[in-house]
Amino acid sequence: MRRQFKIFFSLVSVDLFGLLLALALGLILRQVFLPRLFGVFQTDAHWQVEYLGLLVIGVGVFAYDGLYGRRHTAWEELRHLLRSVSIAMVLFLAVMTAVKRGGDVSRPALIMAWMLAPGILVGLRLWVKRHLLSKSSFWPRRILVAGVSAEAVKMARHLRLFPELGYDLIGFLGNEREPVGMPGECFGSLDELEAVVAAQGVEELIIALPGESRIKQFDLLKRAEGLVPRVSVLPELFDADKMNVDVEKVERYFFLSFQNNLMKTSNRYLKNIFEIIIILLTLPLWGGMLVGLSLAVKMTSPGPVFFRQKRIGSGGEEFWCYKFRTMVRDAEERLVRHLAGNPSARQEWEAERKLKDDPRITAIGKILRKTSFDELPQMFNVLRGEMSLVGPRPIVADEVEKYGDYFSYYMAVCPGISGLWQVSGRNDIDYAQRVMLDTFYVRNWSLWLDFMILLRTIPAVLKKDGAY
Repeated sequence: MRRQFKIFFSLVSVDLFGLLLALALGLILRQVFLPRLFGVFQTDAHWQVEYLGLLVIGVGVFAYDGLYGRRHTAWEELRHLLRSVSIAMVLFLAVMTAVKRGGDVSRPALIMAWMLAPGILVGLRLWVKRHLLSKSSFWPRRILVAGVSAEAVKMARHLRLFPELGYDLIGFLGNEREPVGMPGECFGSLDELEAVVAAQGVEELIIALPGESRIKQFDLLKRAEGLVPRVSVLPELFDADKMNVDVEKVERYFFLSFQNNLMKTSNRYLKNIFEIIIILLTLPLWGGMLVGLSLAVKMTSPGPVFFRQKRIGSGGEEFWCYKFRTMVRDAEERLVRHLAGNPSARQEWEAERKLKDDPRITAIGKILRKTSFDELPQMFNVLRGEMSLVGPRPIVADEVEKYGDYFSYYMAVCPGISGLWQVSGRNDIDYAQRVMLDTFYVRNWSLWLDFMILLRTIPAVLKKDGAY
């Protein structure tokens, strides 16, 4: 209880400061800048004691939304904060109106504070968690992973990318041979769970046993529930298509309802409207880049500016997908010669249809591929209704068999210029994981998911991780 109070007090302090800062900036903008831009804002807008009510309401809404009880990554926390700040602002204005004090607060200042608060709060929370709470005695949570498979090790390494979650990985349990590069000690077999938990002070167990029987995993879950406060289970690789699940109860019976969000016509219309708005708002940016890069390709290597290739689209129909040309004119002949004399390259090509050291790429082509700007002409495909801004990666006919039974999810939507695959490591992700991410996207689509992917596309392009 004392530990939970320390966490609650720390995060509430951060949120109160963040809301206060957003309010102060909102009032400054209202008082100093708006009168210079618009003649209608001539009256003064000063600090009122009533604004303290927003801080109280805000903390209450944040607590109700689980922002003090559950741990989120920065992107997930931003989603919660956008919703919670909006609700808090509406409730605050409703209370001010009900007590007849609405005239004492500046609505323009509140609107600007509402726009600033989510970004300020998520930035402050992220900094405090990474640089202050992570060094405290009450924020880190001691984690033990049950499983030493390659997938379990990969998951453990991924968790280390998010120090704000406070995961303190102490080691692994497993009956298999330890893989090379395991980020932690292996304390023994699964049979030693009770002894290891007691000796190491484990606070959470993550069961990462993909491929094991459900009975074995459930048996381990039952053993662990009486030992640690929290038990998490890493699902099978292709269980991602079943993650959007609702539970319906009819007295003593309950049913699991599996949802497919992008099979709903209303969601498709909503997605299209959202993307049209984004395209129109960003037209000067991508239009100018398209012209400039077209000139760069034309002036640096002989041949056409654009390259087109048949790709599989919605409903399994083929369409011409456009890119900037990044290869030399005799690309196919060079590929045949390179694969014939390089068995490892041939194996890489057959597995992924890509080469890290591709002899066909031009000098400007390497830059375009590293930055993913070679895909900018696909905006023409988006305007023609053949692609979306966000969706599964467009594939060629030879890749259909790699999707297996999950190809129906791919066909349900238009492929996208960006997507979960592109912002999750791109070519560093194997094909099975690409299929999982595409399936997850279709089943769990939301406007927020599209918005998050578009935002994450920018740092993914700048970092160039997995791009070649």
